[in-house]
Amino acid sequence: MNEDDACPFCNSEDDCNHLLLRVDLTFRYAVSGALYDDFRAKWGDILDENAESADFDEGEAFSALLDHVACLADAESYSEFEGGPGQSSDYQAFYCSSEKSISKALATWRQDNL
Repeated sequence: MNEDDACPFCNSEDDCNHLLLRVDLTFRYAVSGALYDDFRAKWGDILDENAESADFDEGEAFSALLDHVACLADAESYSEFEGGPGQSSDYQAFYCSSEKSISKALATWRQDNL
């Protein structure tokens, strides 16, 4: 990661208690955060439900799911990782300002995605 991906609340460049979710936008998968398991499960369900659909737009669906995460977060950041060919990725991270905000975000996500 780079400095642009530091937590806006504690300036940590590593995963911290404020991290709700970090995703790899290039390859469309969750990387870490308090919402990691729930997000992966929901994204997996969406992919499974649409596996046979010729009209399914994976990019649009992933973006819509991230819009839901953004509504739960207090802040977000974007970063790029430059690696060798085929190893570069764009990342987006979503943060909550406190443990209480993280708990509320998780509860809301779970209620909305039952």
